[in-house]
Amino acid sequence: MENSDGSLKEDDLFAMTVQCHHNKFREAAALPPLQWNAQLASFSKAWTATLKETKKCGLGHSSTGDRRSLGGFVYVGENLASRSATKITEDQAPENAILGVEGWFDEIEGYQYSASEYRTCAKQSTAPKVTGHFTQVMWQQTTDVGCDYAICEKGPNPNMATIVVSCNYGPGGNMGGTNVFGPDNFCSLSEAPVGKGKITSCGTPPKC
Repeated sequence: MENSDGSLKEDDLFAMTVQCHHNKFREAAALPPLQWNAQLASFSKAWTATLKETKKCGLGHSSTGDRRSLGGFVYVGENLASRSATKITEDQAPENAILGVEGWFDEIEGYQYSASEYRTCAKQSTAPKVTGHFTQVMWQQTTDVGCDYAICEKGPNPNMATIVVSCNYGPGGNMGGTNVFGPDNFCSLSEAPVGKGKITSCGTPPKC
């Protein structure tokens, strides 16, 4: 189901799927669920259309400036994912949403929690351990999400179709001087691990 501007409504299957999988991971850390935001979804739709036109559904972030004062938030975060296959249909969009969110969360394998500030641990900043998608999915202060996708019959590899998925988050995470979540959330996630990896910490771990 779509809004008048073509962005996905909350009851669209893709929207429900991508929102559900964000909240499945957040629930494991006792984090509040994300609600669907139509303005963020509209921005995601516009940006994936741009990626379809300019990059054949390849990856590329929108400008930070375009994500300021958007959807009622001072700053909005953004996660992107893409996948290629011989053929990708509209019916396969929800399963690709699942793969995208799971891939973002699975960056937990390269993440170490610090009780002081989210970028404190050296492991997080050592290439090629990208963790920023994970931290945005799990950012405690984020309340809203809006996503969309585009499909290119011929992607960056002209012999393959490509789908690109964009999710935008308000308020945006990964802000210096703050943390992903608190010690209690760390404990919840360590006791009920989901995805590929179990969360670890650097320095003195929180007492659980």
